[in-house]
Amino acid sequence: MRFALLLLSLLAVAGCTTRLIYRIHNTDPAGARIFTQDIDHFWQAFDSLDSPRFVHYLEEWYLADGSPGLRAFDRNRIEGADKLAATVRASADYYRFIRPYTYRVQEYEPAIREIFQRLANLYDDARFPDVYFLIGRLTSGGTLTNTGLLIGTEMHSAAPGAPKENLNGWLQTVLASPERIPTIVAHELIHYQQKYPLQLKRSLLSMAINEGAADFVGEKLCGATINDHIHAYGDEHEAELWAAFSSEMYDTETGDWLYNGQPANGQPADMGYYIGYRICEAYFEQQDEPRAAIKDILEIHDFEDFLRESGYGQQF
Repeated sequence: MRFALLLLSLLAVAGCTTRLIYRIHNTDPAGARIFTQDIDHFWQAFDSLDSPRFVHYLEEWYLADGSPGLRAFDRNRIEGADKLAATVRASADYYRFIRPYTYRVQEYEPAIREIFQRLANLYDDARFPDVYFLIGRLTSGGTLTNTGLLIGTEMHSAAPGAPKENLNGWLQTVLASPERIPTIVAHELIHYQQKYPLQLKRSLLSMAINEGAADFVGEKLCGATINDHIHAYGDEHEAELWAAFSSEMYDTETGDWLYNGQPANGQPADMGYYIGYRICEAYFEQQDEPRAAIKDILEIHDFEDFLRESGYGQQF
């Protein structure tokens, strides 16, 4: 374990993009644990929202007393009680609205267990991490560390009627209703499986395929993706999207295609997910054996070769 943690630290310094080092855990889908207790601790602190000591209570009752998953999420996404308090205060109406829906996360455990089992049936080398449901500051729907899958539950509790009018345009688009929780778990679970080279050359192409693969294979597990909202636009503008994407795909920056948060150049945010999905779909459809195709998608060694073998670019 100490060796694995050392490698994680070295990879963080080197800036490598890989999921391989995370895959040191359980091979039994039934052995994965699902943790929700951090949600209760957050709401305990939230009840002191009007107190001048609100930041202190968030730190003491929520962050400092958190699970290993919350501690990792705090380091990577929340970044401390001060920032969390600022977001909660600014979006208090939204947080109040979602509270009862966050308590219902446990209702989705059977669906999550089914997703894990479907992956076990589809991919022989699957690993099954623990899953932590947390409350963040509206910046991340989900991520992963060596601790497990970390799900920002506040991003997936926007039931109909949720007050979004004071939130930015990106949030108004991506906030999901509670029944979409299995899709984010499926997406992050696939990221956990990806065995891409440790010295992966970062490019827009590799990053788009990395995300698109999580959407595509995740959809095989639960019937939907976290990015269904961009597919209608993508299907209608696919040729022009590919023309623009292919002119930038060897750049090292993701530009307006991934993680940009806001619409850019007249198109919705994060259309790189769509392009990556379509490349993986094209590759999958070229293969005779679905399980072998899934293995190939999760174990890409050269992203340029993968694109060529998919035949995706040749159709335009």
